[in-house]
Amino acid sequence: MLLPGAIVASRYVPRQAGSAHDLLHRVVREHLSTLVADAEARDRPLPAYVVQELEGYLGCGRPEAGFTWYRCPQCEHSLVLPFSCKGRAFCPSCGGRRMNQLAANLVDHVLPHVPVRQWVLTFPMPVRFWLAWRPKLRREVLSAVLRVVFDHYRQTLGEPGGQGGSVSIWQMAGSSVNLNPHIHALVLDGVYVWDELHGQPVFRCASRPGRQAMARLVGRMRREVLAVLDRHGLLDDPVEPEDETVQLELVEAALTQRVATGERRGRRIGRHRGAEPREPQASPRRCHAWQEYFDLHAGIRIAASDRKGLERLARYIARPPISQKRLSELPDGRVALALKRPWDDGTTHFVFRPLELLERLAALVPPPRHNLVVYHGVLAPRHRWRSQVVPPREGEPAEGTAAEPARRPRRSGWIPWSVLIFRTFGVDPLRCHWCQTTMGVRAIVRSWETSRKLLAVLGRPWQPDQLVPRPALVPWEEEAAFW
Repeated sequence: MLLPGAIVASRYVPRQAGSAHDLLHRVVREHLSTLVADAEARDRPLPAYVVQELEGYLGCGRPEAGFTWYRCPQCEHSLVLPFSCKGRAFCPSCGGRRMNQLAANLVDHVLPHVPVRQWVLTFPMPVRFWLAWRPKLRREVLSAVLRVVFDHYRQTLGEPGGQGGSVSIWQMAGSSVNLNPHIHALVLDGVYVWDELHGQPVFRCASRPGRQAMARLVGRMRREVLAVLDRHGLLDDPVEPEDETVQLELVEAALTQRVATGERRGRRIGRHRGAEPREPQASPRRCHAWQEYFDLHAGIRIAASDRKGLERLARYIARPPISQKRLSELPDGRVALALKRPWDDGTTHFVFRPLELLERLAALVPPPRHNLVVYHGVLAPRHRWRSQVVPPREGEPAEGTAAEPARRPRRSGWIPWSVLIFRTFGVDPLRCHWCQTTMGVRAIVRSWETSRKLLAVLGRPWQPDQLVPRPALVPWEEEAAFW
């Protein structure tokens, strides 16, 4: 996982985006114009949101694109903190900030102090294609899957009126940065039932599902998902002619580990087999089932008291799809992507040409206004029991008490970057390492001209030849780059 800048001797140093060691930034910077030009030459341009995401990444963490200037009031030491691109697809820094912020918010303000089980469902290739190409289907598919899980808990506990709850995240990529939409759901391991005596919901824990139960669950999930596709007429119908765009080619190639454009179009991505092949073995775990390429796992359970373990699990399911540490440049200019663990056939690395890696990144960009994090059951925003189930916020009275806070906190999952840095790494980024005084905001710089002049005064290098036009995504006024 890419660390935010660097923690040097208990001191926070912002990352150097676009440096010679930033391989991912260099790939996007040097080949984005080629990808856009090739698509336009074929009269099939890239969607605007894809180009905007890629261009925004080039300005992420670059002070020339805007920054917040912090200054120590005692020794006048300065800290230049660049804006971030707020990208949702592959940016390691923005993805890392979102990962830590989401995990902290879930543990502190959303997930109650009850056991939580992780449910993971992956799909066969045709279903993956429709989930990637028609993002509106994801909400229906996710609702159908969770309906099966909640029904299982109700039947197991004998509580037909019990209410389950979950926080689900759509992971769009696999370990090889292939397009692989699949579900990671943190599900309360049981149901809430209404206690008439005390006038509040009470949680009832469920036991671990056995092999037969898992087989029934994955079979029912398969039928429910196929029923959703059938209602939309997607099981047999081909792609509509108006869908034939370069983005469709990128999606299909990213699903099948092939090259989308150029002279190697249709050929497989290169692999490096550096480990001995081994025979695939059946999973000995009870909480695993497989049926016609629908793969269901539910073996990870976090106890009610293990909040640190729950936060680690939340960070895992919300992690960005790519890490700088797994990328390396070969002598011939190609880029090697290391897998998390060797595959059964001995594959340890995937080898991309730079433009092929950029195609893969473009295929991962999600369309705007489609949520990747979804809340269901008692954790849904409008559920009538939610306020009695989720942990109370600091300064907010518990349900049923008469005390009122002097000022109600903003009901949001947003966490200031300095608080998040301190929570994650134990280092206060705003504390001056020379005199230990807390630094304050001196200025928020947005224009290119002002950035150039102020960076020159502060003795910072300015490299305009490595930048693209300012992205349309406007950074938050009160928020600078996390990394």
